[in-house]
Amino acid sequence: MQIKIDAPGHKNQGKLRDFLQDKIKSSFSKYGFINSVTTRVTEDNGMKVISLQLIPKNGSPLFVKDEHRNENQAVNSALRKMQSQIQKYKDMRFRSMRARRG
Repeated sequence: MQIKIDAPGHKNQGKLRDFLQDKIKSSFSKYGFINSVTTRVTEDNGMKVISLQLIPKNGSPLFVKDEHRNENQAVNSALRKMQSQIQKYKDMRFRSMRARRG
């Protein structure tokens, strides 16, 4: 799984990259069908904005966005939203494959 992190103007680039890579790996490494995850961290009117785009193998991109005053809470909320989308994708994609086989 490739992980790309884009955080223009963030004051702690190195720490942020390490933190996000660890969070993303721990959240999504169990899904073998994920090709890449792109994360963008920005700030808008004092709010931290986190967006995640996930590219699954043979599927359409999944996208979530969250904002919060606290960066950690924005990241955690975005990861929860993406987990929900991944589960729906997995259920829809792999259940239909099993149904075709059986």
